[in-house]
Amino acid sequence: YADGVVCPLMDARRNQVYTGIYRFGESRALECIMQQAAVELSEVIQRINELGEKVHYLGDGTAVYQKILQKETEVAFDIAPLHLNRQSAAAVAALGAIYLKQGKGVDAREHTPVYLRQSQAERERVKRLQEKEG
Repeated sequence: YADGVVCPLMDARRNQVYTGIYRFGESRALECIMQQAAVELSEVIQRINELGEKVHYLGDGTAVYQKILQKETEVAFDIAPLHLNRQSAAAVAALGAIYLKQGKGVDAREHTPVYLRQSQAERERVKRLQEKEG
């Protein structure tokens, strides 16, 4: 648990990150401040600065964008140490146990991934189709 807000940053390439912004509530449950999304890093930093609270960055994007984070983050921040900085199977299992306890479990056959943006191949296909029509 941490004071301030928690901001995972997964590198999505081209100065974009997969991210969200969260805070631990009074019951120590995570509260979502910004829904998960694939966005420009500058948008995330701007939102963090607007919140005006200490931020704990974590994820593989912290290494990729560390200099930008240091230069543009105007609030107090830290970057999680390496052993706490990446997603892990244990964390996924722990979250799954919480969801199951809350009745949010799903059958493996019913589970579907959540994609935050189209793949490059999908984007290029749409572009080709639009050019063909236009």
